[in-house]
Amino acid sequence: MRDIGERIRRYRLSRYGPGNGSLLRRLKWMLPLLAVWAAYAALFGGHSLLRIWRLSRNGAHMRSELVAAGRDLERLEGQLKDPRARRERAEHLLRERGGWARPGEIIYRIPPSEPDSAGPSSD
Repeated sequence: MRDIGERIRRYRLSRYGPGNGSLLRRLKWMLPLLAVWAAYAALFGGHSLLRIWRLSRNGAHMRSELVAAGRDLERLEGQLKDPRARRERAEHLLRERGGWARPGEIIYRIPPSEPDSAGPSSD
């Protein structure tokens, strides 16, 4: 009788799955879902590692541009405050745009060429 009782007990327990299995064996259906989620989070999500890497690279590029722009700004402010540089710049503009010359300079004016009325030749 003991044999039949043991068999009935084993049958009842086996209907509901193994009672003392490992956690991984009981949750083996979750592993593929977890792997898909991890791949999505690492590569394609809004806060993915790939996006974070791109943003940090872009941030480093912007910081270098900011440093270069700061240097240009300091250079231009220095030129603006320097009276000798301002005078030279004004003289240069007057000579270029106004046609003025320094003593002893000769200015040659070359008129812009007009386009040919016949058009380009097709030889």
